[in-house]
Order: sequence, then structure tokens, then C-alpha cells
Amino acid sequence: MFSSASFTVLLVAALSMQTLAAPLTAKIGSDGSQANRHAIENAMPVANQKIKNMQAVIGSSNAKSHPAVRKAFGNDANVGKIRKTVDKLANGRIVVPHTDSASGVTEGATNPRNGHVTFGSTFYQSGKSANSRAGTIIHEASHALGKTVDAFDRNGKPYKYGESLPSDKVRAGVQIGYKDSNMDSLKASSSKKMHHNADSYRVFAEECPEAREDLFERAMLEDDVEIREFLFRRACKPGAKGSKAPAGKAAPKPAAAKPAAVKAGRK
Repeated sequence: MFSSASFTVLLVAALSMQTLAAPLTAKIGSDGSQANRHAIENAMPVANQKIKNMQAVIGSSNAKSHPAVRKAFGNDANVGKIRKTVDKLANGRIVVPHTDSASGVTEGATNPRNGHVTFGSTFYQSGKSANSRAGTIIHEASHALGKTVDAFDRNGKPYKYGESLPSDKVRAGVQIGYKDSNMDSLKASSSKKMHHNADSYRVFAEECPEAREDLFERAMLEDDVEIREFLFRRACKPGAKGSKAPAGKAAPKPAAAKPAAVKAGRK
């Protein structure tokens, strides 16, 4: 049994990792298709697991060099700003006023005036996976809660949230931060500003490994025995990857040599 002092240490550790954070929720209006409503509801738990994975990665000591961060934001990402947005996702609520397919919208759209999120025909189409819908929800939630944007100017500067774009986007050199548009070139030229890019959070969610595996890696790097044991217990729940620490023994301290890189992979 832990002493009260030990419990306080562990509680602080848990809070610092955001493991006790409330999940992202959606207030869904009553108008619209019930089938579409269920599509959103079924995707929300998947989105929240992705957000937990994101928190585990962005909260780690080597977050800037983590492959998932580099894949989504580039090699010089502003980890502090990314963490703030991810925390907003973890504790926020989006408003979906109706569940009809929004006119002119394929996946999703966020109204910058009131933050309301609507989804389109591609999002609701039958056969669409909850995993794919969860990525769209994270993208739109980053708009609504984190004031992220989709567009950057020719120099890689993000347009302001809600700002109107030039009528001739090609001539103005507007760059769109979608994965299948200009994300790669923006990461190369403007990595420090990519925390403003909504689709980077969707890609980040795709690339993050399961949180328990990452907690195991973090436990191996932790010097404090009690915190390390707490992380091991979190990481080694049934079904989690990694080996359990021997019973009755403190987890071993990492060697003085460089630790193994945190593994990353698609979910």
C-alpha cells in the first residue's frame, strides 16, 4: 500500500500525463438522420483513443524527434503549442447542429463564427470506417477548439482563423495544408508554424502508436522508482505490449547509453 505522500506523487504524475482528462464530447442536434447520428457516436470513442495516443507522444521527453510528430508537423515542430491544442481536444466539446449531409461539404466543415461542425456526404457514406471518421472529427475539432487553419500564404505563413482567402488562390500562392495537398512542402519550409495546420492533427492521430506501448517506453526512461512503477502498471495492463516488471522488484533504470528510440507505427 502506498503512503499518502506516494499517492500524491503518483496522482501528480497521472495528471501531468492527462490520463484523467475528460474525453472529447459532441453535442449533436436532434435534426437529421439517425443513421448519421450513430456514425458520429460510433466514431467518438475511436477519436478519444487517438487523442490519448497523441497526448502520450506529445507529453514524452523526446516528442520533437518522435516519428509521428515529424510526420505530421515536420522536423522543427513547436511541441508546446501542439500540446496545448491536443489538450484542448482532450477536454473539449464540439457542437454538431444537425446530422444531415451539409451542402457543398465532402468530409467536414467548421463555421469560424460559432465553431459549429457539420459533416458531408463522404463522411456519412456507408462503408466508411469509424477510424476514418475519427480522423475527420479530430481535424474539425482542432478548428473549433484550437482555431487551427487549412491555408497558408506563399511564404508559409498561416492565414488567420476565419480570414477570407484571396479570390485567385493560385495567383496568390495559397498553400493548403492537407496531407494530399501541400503538407509536405509546408513541413519542409515552415515546420515551426505547422501547429496551426488542422490536417496535421489528423495525420498525427494516424501516426501515433497505442498509448500503453508509449507509456512502457516512458517508464524505461523514468528515474523515479515509484513513478516508473506507476507507468509500468499503466503500460502492462492485459492486452498491452511489452513485458511486465518482475514481481517484487523495481523496474530497472535505463543504461547510461542512449535509450532505444520510441517505436511508432500506424494503427
